[in-house]
Amino acid sequence: MIHLRNALCCLILLALFVGAHTYERNDVTNILYEMDTIYNKNKDLRTVVPNDGYGDPLNVTMTMFIYSINGFYAVSGQMEIAVSLNLVWYDYNLYKKINSSSIKNVSYVTVFYSRIWTPNFVLLNDVQSVERINSESYYVTYSPKDGKVTWNPRIILKGSCSPNMTYFPFDRQECSFIFSAWEHDTSQIKLVTPVSSWDTSMYEGNGVWEITETKSETYVESSGQFDSYYAKFNIAIKRQPLFVLVNLVLPILLLAALTGFCFLVPVSDGRITYCITCFLTFVFLLQTVEQFLPRTSYPLSMLAIYVVLMMLFSAVVSIITVFTMRLHLAPSKEKVPKWLQFFLKTIKCQICREYRAKREQYEREKLQTNGKVTFAGQDKYGISNSHLYEIPPEPVKEVDWPEVARSLDIFFFVLFLGVQGVFSFFFLVPLGTSA
Repeated sequence: MIHLRNALCCLILLALFVGAHTYERNDVTNILYEMDTIYNKNKDLRTVVPNDGYGDPLNVTMTMFIYSINGFYAVSGQMEIAVSLNLVWYDYNLYKKINSSSIKNVSYVTVFYSRIWTPNFVLLNDVQSVERINSESYYVTYSPKDGKVTWNPRIILKGSCSPNMTYFPFDRQECSFIFSAWEHDTSQIKLVTPVSSWDTSMYEGNGVWEITETKSETYVESSGQFDSYYAKFNIAIKRQPLFVLVNLVLPILLLAALTGFCFLVPVSDGRITYCITCFLTFVFLLQTVEQFLPRTSYPLSMLAIYVVLMMLFSAVVSIITVFTMRLHLAPSKEKVPKWLQFFLKTIKCQICREYRAKREQYEREKLQTNGKVTFAGQDKYGISNSHLYEIPPEPVKEVDWPEVARSLDIFFFVLFLGVQGVFSFFFLVPLGTSA
């Protein structure tokens, strides 16, 4: 008897459960049938904005969710991101016309976006085509209790933006994605961004770019015939420069340092070949840098300007090397001109050493005469003492052409390393400080 009573209770509960779900399923069917009657049997109604009918525009809220940065292409000037738009509005056409008796047990229903009124949103700065944002894969959620409509399409945005490669590879880029409710003026639709930033909670990260700032705003602008609302979503990203530093910047710095050592390569071991190889390598590196940069004249990358200058330095080194090699191979019978000998003495500080030697001799003579200044070669009594205190003059050594060439090699080696160091400091320090 007890078992029969328990079985009967289970059957009653099962019947109530199935009946409740059948009742709810029937309510959903009724609501979908009424929505189909309102919109799809009167398709012109889908072009009418479902506002409250009191002259106020329909508020459409927009929130941007970002999933990933697929790429930033500086050469073509575009950025590709995977996002979803959270669009919310209230459909007063459905809310006023659906029978209230059908919504007691229904919290929401899902329908195709094409079977209900949806705003005609377009991305104005799309690099492919200006088309309506739509997707059959994502349903529209409608709440019959208050008329709230929610649509979350996930889309791939490819927007155009102006890259700024001045501080490449420590560059920061900023791109904007501008949406508009096409062909709807401010009296029909008002765009609203409830939050001032994007939702990055589902962002997957990127190995090249790091998000530094996001911003959302709306504004009104005239489109020629009437004023319309626009939604502008800004994103600022910063490059992670380690890959470019290791594979591009470091070889450029090493090659710039190696170019100056051209003057230390022996003439018989292919000095001119070494210089030309450095020059051609700079040409190759310049072409490699240009692969990362857009084909614009302004603003130019400081790294590209640095490589061009180093390439010009390499060309100047090659030209000077040709002349120094001619000096190495000059006939030994030809005398070195006086002006070139004076220049060599200047760069080797021989003039300074001769002046210092004369100064030391003068101090010794002054010390021997107890501070009394006498003529050169005389003591305080006027007696000649040149055999005791006078330093015999050094014999004048003739300067030959190989010595001139060796001295010029050292001079140009130090000069070019110094100049390259100065240029490297003034070009690369601003790049590092901008990171």
